[in-house]
Amino acid sequence: LYQMPVTGGMPQLVPGINGPYHDGMATISPDGSRMIFTRSTHAPEKAGKLLLDEASVNNTTIYYARKGVEKWETILEIGLSDEQNMYAHPMLSPDGTTLYFASDRPGGRGGMDLWSISRNGDTWVFPPVNLGPNVNSVGDDIFPNLKGNDTLFFASDAQITLGGLDILYSVRQDDGSWGTPVHLDYPLNSQSDDFSIVFNEDGKSGFMS
Repeated sequence: LYQMPVTGGMPQLVPGINGPYHDGMATISPDGSRMIFTRSTHAPEKAGKLLLDEASVNNTTIYYARKGVEKWETILEIGLSDEQNMYAHPMLSPDGTTLYFASDRPGGRGGMDLWSISRNGDTWVFPPVNLGPNVNSVGDDIFPNLKGNDTLFFASDAQITLGGLDILYSVRQDDGSWGTPVHLDYPLNSQSDDFSIVFNEDGKSGFMS
């Protein structure tokens, strides 16, 4: 994980976060005091050997860190990992009360699905809630991000797509469910993978991959 000013500059390693394997896809709490990010783990039989080859990587799960004076610290797994399934792409809601993420855990519709857990004080409320059949498909539905608390942007390779992953959005309905996704047309989506959209505070500009 790296950081840099939005206006440009030299990327710098995020202090205190990076381990010997893959670290990525971070989300910051509204007050800036907490970071939630994805970290890959390694096969149990290779634990302690710190092998850096791809064969040593087993899965991914979601970690939590607190901001210290000079670096992020108190890095803990938030309680989702089951050593069998992937947990990735965390994104906090703008009010900080709900964490959205992608996982292939049981109970989904196929591939990676989007799920959420809510926060009650200092604890997460388990089990995770699947976002339902309008958002999730038989393919991979991943990289969630909210614009406000009621518009969910995400990427899918099995819904409407010009090729590979495309970005869609769904609006929360009055009953709390998510509505039918709307596909964002060319030039935002292309024949290649398009994903991980985030917005600036103005809600009219942002970044994507």
